[in-house]
Amino acid sequence: MVGCRGHGFATEAARACVELVAQEFAPTLLTAIIHPENAASRGVAEKVGMTHIDDDHAHPWIVRTVMGMQVSPASSD
Repeated sequence: MVGCRGHGFATEAARACVELVAQEFAPTLLTAIIHPENAASRGVAEKVGMTHIDDDHAHPWIVRTVMGMQVSPASSD
C-alpha cells in the first residue's frame, strides 16, 4: 500500500527475518530475490546488511537481482 511506504515497516520485518534465521537456521546464506527496478526493496536489503551477489538470468525475459548475506548463529547472551 502506498500509504505504508516510508515508515520502516519493511525494514523492521526484514530485520525480524534476519533474527529468526540467526536463531533457527544459521549459519547460512540468506538471500532476497528482487526485481531490478525495485529500488525500495534493494534499499531494505542493504539496510539489513545484504549485498548484491548476482543478477539471475534464468529465463530469457526475466532478470532478477540476487542480494544476500551470511548469517551467523545468534549469541546466547
